[in-house]
Amino acid sequence: RRAPALVAAAVALAVLLHPPWRLRILPQKSLPQIEAYPEAVRVAERTSPMGWVVAVEAPAFRFAPGLSLAYRGGFPRQTALFVDADLAGAATAWDEDSRALLDWLPASLPHALAPRRRVLAVGGAGMDAAAALVHGAQRVTVLELHPDVARLGQARGLEGEGRLAWAIGDAREHLARSAERYDLIAIGPSGGPGAAGANALQEDFLHTVEAYQRALDLLAEGGTLAVTQWLELPPRRSVRTVLTAAEALRRRDSASVARGLVVVRSWGTVTTLVQPDGFSDARLAQLDAWADTRWLDVDWRPALGAPATRYNVLDRPILFEAAQAGTRSSEAAGAFADAYPFRVAPATDARPYPHQFVRPGTLRALAARGRGDWLPFAEWGSVGIMATLAQGVVLAALLILAPVLVVARGPDQSGRGRLALVAYFTAIGLAYLAAEIAAIQQLTLLLGHPVYAVAAVLAVLLACSGIGSAWSDRLDTRRAPAASFLLAGLLAVMAATLLPGVQAAQGSPLAVRALLGAVALAPAAIVMGMPFPMGLRVLAVEDSARVAWAWAANGAASAVAAPLAALTALEAGSPALFAAAAAAYACAGALVVAGRGVRVKS
Repeated sequence: RRAPALVAAAVALAVLLHPPWRLRILPQKSLPQIEAYPEAVRVAERTSPMGWVVAVEAPAFRFAPGLSLAYRGGFPRQTALFVDADLAGAATAWDEDSRALLDWLPASLPHALAPRRRVLAVGGAGMDAAAALVHGAQRVTVLELHPDVARLGQARGLEGEGRLAWAIGDAREHLARSAERYDLIAIGPSGGPGAAGANALQEDFLHTVEAYQRALDLLAEGGTLAVTQWLELPPRRSVRTVLTAAEALRRRDSASVARGLVVVRSWGTVTTLVQPDGFSDARLAQLDAWADTRWLDVDWRPALGAPATRYNVLDRPILFEAAQAGTRSSEAAGAFADAYPFRVAPATDARPYPHQFVRPGTLRALAARGRGDWLPFAEWGSVGIMATLAQGVVLAALLILAPVLVVARGPDQSGRGRLALVAYFTAIGLAYLAAEIAAIQQLTLLLGHPVYAVAAVLAVLLACSGIGSAWSDRLDTRRAPAASFLLAGLLAVMAATLLPGVQAAQGSPLAVRALLGAVALAPAAIVMGMPFPMGLRVLAVEDSARVAWAWAANGAASAVAAPLAALTALEAGSPALFAAAAAAYACAGALVVAGRGVRVKS
């Protein structure tokens, strides 16, 4: 009687955790491409919990996002920098001949409109800090998450001594803690120009509405937020940035939206300028003249009644339409985003996936054309997770659920109780992993990096769940439903309150934030250790075969829960994932209450 259950459990877990036909389609990385350049040499390599940092020198490498096609000057020597094989920027050796290049970059656009004395440049290996120094900024703070990128990415040849300061840490943490007011906050493009879809599953709390709001709050009078993104065709990231900037401006002051947004496009980048005080007519005239000289297109500015593209023509004036809708109203922006073939609605801290664009209907429509048109737009991380989830569900059904159904139809009437047992332990397996992944996502915002969040959440959940499991031996089994219902209530409260609490605590020191995160998770984590052992005592009693089925069902559910929770967070956000975990625990409690042919031992 025990052998089929034990074999099914072992095979199910082995195949779910290490499927022999696991999909291995990975996004294309920039590092192998650059190292394939003639005379490319890897000159430095660093590893740390923050990531794998590599520096490559190649004479053919050029990094100047959005450089005007009208530029005819020299180009500096550069070293390409990579984080986890994705392009992160370049270390540049500037000389007298090449410094003029900076004035032909979109990074210099804010400086052409007004003097910028205090500048915050997010991303130390970009061009924003260099442009600020060349244009006379008195103080430039360079914000970089990776210490190794900061060390390797030092620009050479600029007169920045005494004016340049480095800040190592998470951008959201710095924005939350900073008391300084800036004339310019510049956020440069992330990744390489061909990285669309490669980071669809990566949480990014820098490009959310709340992040842009906080950046706007730190601007001095007349200050500007400048966000530069790579331009894809059809436009996706840049469209979302425009809508996000408009929504952040509206939440701060709805009256300033009409005159507070500018969108300028080069052949390869889109720069969005946001100024809460509004752009004056004189500044707008300077903008038009500067862009015209450099063959850049002003897709949107205040009082622009129709598209005025001259140099880099798109099939459709998407950015004009997005800015027009975004500055009109939230309803108009939402209608535009809903009608657009890709997901471009603003990302939020609850659903921080600003690099995820593909709708299911979009891929179906492209795949129906049968010419491989969908391949450039496929977000392979999402595809891989869906494939893993599908094979996990199928295998769990074949190896766990099907045998239970067969037993339930046989002469052994305990099969009905076994079906309830499998449902209970499946529910708590799904719920535990869902709550864990939701907590990791929200603590990533609190602690500043996924590495810190994973370590903190696993430590708290495992330690506190162990305490709860040990304590449950002292409880009467009649309290098993109460534990599940209590846990459902705690997780429902966390769904509503944890994210606002995280946002409020962001400005605290790291040790304080880690302690607050542990305190917030501990009550639910202690109770999360109780449903499994109490369920065994209630549903399995002294039947060894039932114990084997319980372990098999819970293990299979835990393996399936990881991709399912990731997809749920991607589509609905971490609060919804907490709510789903609460619902699963409530269902588990209801299964015990209902009985359904299960013996209860008190």
